[in-house]
Amino acid sequence: MSVPPQTLTRRWPSRRAALLAGGLSPTLAHAWLEGATAVLARADAAWTPASVILDLQIRSGEAGRSHARWSIGSAAQLPRPSPDMKLALFVLNTLYSQGISALAGGLLVDPERRRMALVNGRPTQVIGRAHGETTDRPALWIDHQRQFPLQVATPTDELRLLDWDWTAATPTPTRLEHHRGDTWLWVAAVAVAA
Repeated sequence: MSVPPQTLTRRWPSRRAALLAGGLSPTLAHAWLEGATAVLARADAAWTPASVILDLQIRSGEAGRSHARWSIGSAAQLPRPSPDMKLALFVLNTLYSQGISALAGGLLVDPERRRMALVNGRPTQVIGRAHGETTDRPALWIDHQRQFPLQVATPTDELRLLDWDWTAATPTPTRLEHHRGDTWLWVAAVAVAA
């Protein structure tokens, strides 16, 4: 006796239906299914490059406290930072002068590798690292709802852009943290100079 072919084929739910059944909200299920190119394009549309002058109050384990003033953006007068400040200067200058897609490209983030994550309870797109990958690839964390970067990682360093001020004319992280492995190199309080 032969079995009809349709009884041998199991009907699998769509990826979206499976994600919704797993408890993901419809918005997050859609975000999970869209590609990194769409995520970066949406983030670029929400981000307006600008020129700003940032005052940084820097506290590091070795040097104690110091102050820096950086002119960032399209008309930037880039300072000569210490080696440990180069990543932050690159990230901020690229972000404010060219946008989020340029930042991802400058970091050599692989847009084909991505995942969803929760960062401080906020849904976040991680572009550049798939599930289970740790520090061997550059990556960019983008807040799913507000479309701003939360974290940047290289194979050796991690820069966190924290506590964004949305009341200013130009959104600005009010705190930066630079980590290398499990050690923090420095923390900076950031303010837009008047």
